[in-house]
Amino acid sequence: MAPAPATFAKLTNRNYQQWRLDMEARLRTLAALRIVNGTESRPSFTEPLDGAERRDLRDFDNRHDLAAGEIWSCVEREQQTHLEAIRDDPVAMWAKLEAVHMQKRPGTRFNTYNALLSLSKAEDESLSTLSTRASQLKSDMKALRP
Repeated sequence: MAPAPATFAKLTNRNYQQWRLDMEARLRTLAALRIVNGTESRPSFTEPLDGAERRDLRDFDNRHDLAAGEIWSCVEREQQTHLEAIRDDPVAMWAKLEAVHMQKRPGTRFNTYNALLSLSKAEDESLSTLSTRASQLKSDMKALRP
């Protein structure tokens, strides 16, 4: 059975920190986060395989494919360009997205500081939403420290 569609925003060039938290939670519910983190690898058995071993391999392969599909479907089209060559490997996809979005360079940090310092309340925005955006930018700045 296919999982329900994600209820959080897809990854864009501005929401990596929050997307990662949401995506980790989603992958946990699908029992695929350990695969994506690289802490669980494909079981290796010697031939001939018995029924339980075949079941374990099939389960791992299904969760592996599910993780790759979930990551792919939870990123915007412009972000999918980073993943096209590795779309069958959720471990590589996860690492690539982190490498792209968490570049600890002065330009990236400057953009985050600029976004925080130019933060202002939109006319139809609540104070709690503004506070959440400010907290997110603060979290981004901490994550981008060298």
